[in-house]
Amino acid sequence: MRWTLFPIAVLVCSIVASSSRNSVKRAAPPASLPILASTTTVESDKVFFYYASQPQLIGNDGSADKGGFHVYDINSAGNGTSLPEAYATVTGRTKVVSAVYDVNGADHLVTFSTPEHTLRFYDLATREEVASKFILAEFSALCGWQSPATGEQYIYLFGKKQVKMYLLQTNENGFEPVEVVSFVVPIEAETCAIPVGHSEVLFGGNDKKLYTFPASDVSTTPAVMVSATTEEEIVGAAVYHLAGDGFLYLVAFEESISVYSSNLTEIGTITIEGEGFELSDIAIFQNSIGGAPSGSIGYAFESDDLGKAFGVSSLDQVFTILNINQNIEWSPRTNATEVGLPTCPTVNNCGVGGICSSQTSCACYSGFTGADCSQITCLNDCSGNGLCRGANNCECNAPFTGDDCSVFSVTAVYETDASGADGDDPAIWLAADPTVSRIITTTKSEDNPGLTLFDLEGNKLQSISASEPNNVDIIYSFPLSPNKTTDLAYAGCRGDNTLCLFAISANGTLSNIPGGSQPLPEDFEVYGSCVYHRARDSRFFLFANSKEAVYLQYELTSSNGSLSTTLVRTLMIGTGTQPEGCVVDDANEVIFIGEESFGLWKYSANPEDAAGNETLVDSVDKAAGGKMDADVEGMALVTGATSGEGYLIVSMQGVSAYNVYERAAPHAFVKRFSIADNVEAGVDHVTNTDGVAAVGNNLGGAFSGGLIVVHDDANERPDGTTDAAASFKLVSLGDVINV
Repeated sequence: MRWTLFPIAVLVCSIVASSSRNSVKRAAPPASLPILASTTTVESDKVFFYYASQPQLIGNDGSADKGGFHVYDINSAGNGTSLPEAYATVTGRTKVVSAVYDVNGADHLVTFSTPEHTLRFYDLATREEVASKFILAEFSALCGWQSPATGEQYIYLFGKKQVKMYLLQTNENGFEPVEVVSFVVPIEAETCAIPVGHSEVLFGGNDKKLYTFPASDVSTTPAVMVSATTEEEIVGAAVYHLAGDGFLYLVAFEESISVYSSNLTEIGTITIEGEGFELSDIAIFQNSIGGAPSGSIGYAFESDDLGKAFGVSSLDQVFTILNINQNIEWSPRTNATEVGLPTCPTVNNCGVGGICSSQTSCACYSGFTGADCSQITCLNDCSGNGLCRGANNCECNAPFTGDDCSVFSVTAVYETDASGADGDDPAIWLAADPTVSRIITTTKSEDNPGLTLFDLEGNKLQSISASEPNNVDIIYSFPLSPNKTTDLAYAGCRGDNTLCLFAISANGTLSNIPGGSQPLPEDFEVYGSCVYHRARDSRFFLFANSKEAVYLQYELTSSNGSLSTTLVRTLMIGTGTQPEGCVVDDANEVIFIGEESFGLWKYSANPEDAAGNETLVDSVDKAAGGKMDADVEGMALVTGATSGEGYLIVSMQGVSAYNVYERAAPHAFVKRFSIADNVEAGVDHVTNTDGVAAVGNNLGGAFSGGLIVVHDDANERPDGTTDAAASFKLVSLGDVINV
């Protein structure tokens, strides 16, 4: 059914930083809630409640081998009990889960499988998958919205500084998600919340700001506003619906939850009891259950005694302490008459490709164009490497892939043995005999952290303990004493906040070395790292960065065989947001730095030089011609015969792909590539990639043209299962570029 809509003003794309409603200050005393019930250990990030005759708590599973979602019955929740699991579904590593109600007559669970880049919908009654959509992106928050104006159902997906809005468009086969609009936001959101019956979207993340924008059926870019500031990073958000049309926001930080009025004035705080208790998301249930007659708050958390899990607490005491009127008869089902979309008969009511923005004109959804939105379009016309088969749906010619068929696809020759629950970064150590060179990788998880050594076919040779190393790099021929040199592996160790170094023997074996653990300042937390050897005066330097965009540069020296470091430069980089990957071009004395959500920078690598002459090589800003996608992660330099020859390779986690640039300034873009399944070799494709290493040297055999090693987040086996540990893929450099 359609109705007549009067002209709607088009919203101007903007981010209004000065329109903050409140600078939020903490209230006291807090309502302290004991854990009523919790689940067994699970890689928990996101949680929500499903309102039904048998109410359930549903949460994601972010593990590689068991990733998907878990469903728990909550009626039996009582003091100290364990929530019984109703069922679990494995879809691949998953971070976001939510629900939409009454879509085509049924309630649906919505989730996104990171390894498969697939949005999935499950009928919550039958547990069957009923719809899906491939989206080449990575998402960190998901919210459903039913338009009060039209009754149409939508979802908002928040990713790497980007939001995608989808209409759940019904058809004769059920429904399908149709992209309405995609737009840029200032942050990668950790959470979002939309009050039922309202048209305001709230989101937040690690920049300590709460943002809002208006939800609308019309496919225009909304104005995003900073509506409040907080004292801590935001990890979760939920809505408590009051009687009538009022509501409260609950915003979670790691150690507490703030309660706000609808205009974001803080009225109180909540804490959850437990040693070392840290939240990662929250949800509200506004019906009575056995142990919580006044409703419940659910959460994803980690604590010293329970590990990572989901939990539930009663809201009973919150209403008394914070003087809030409870509402335990609330339902997310609006029961409102669906008035339907507006009409504009002269342009065929915009068909399935848009919505009437006036009685005579259309606002077309993404991938549709024309006066009546009946013509389909594809990104960049499929780059000349494929055919446009549907709205933003390219059918690519081999070996091309990607949303616009611009990504050159290769396969890996080998993969390493799965090793480490949270692998991150590789390095390639070149031996005197290149054919016996080695690959060194990091495991940064708390479970068996350290460095692992592999041969050129991916066979594991050695592991050595280290305190959660993140990035790894190689130093060649470091002078330990006047008569002795050694190769070193260097990493920033996050567990004990040190610069950690290991000796590399002539056969590649790693060993501890005196002075191999160098302390960092107490107010600095190491994240990424790389090395620099300045040949003109034989000095060696170590770079380490923090999430706050601070780079520390240390000179590495040795006395009587023991290593030591001296701080020689402190550098603030980029726009001030989180960096990680870096690589130094020793011959040209420059360092390339990845600012994860922004782009690729070039700075002088010399400690004598201050900031100010930096160059932005490329960015994620497509409007400004950027060719990158967030997160910008690892990087590798492939050197050539001269200082002007070679290539820079940069990994982009959100799209599981790599950009190649010329080594010589101005570092022109060469191509983008991804790594597909090698069915014959039984080596799977690469997803959610992080670190990358590469050399152009002839290593013999399959790698006579050089070698690229990349991190693969989910190591999928030929039998369809996935390893709990990460692996790294070995690709012939000659299949990508010729040096």
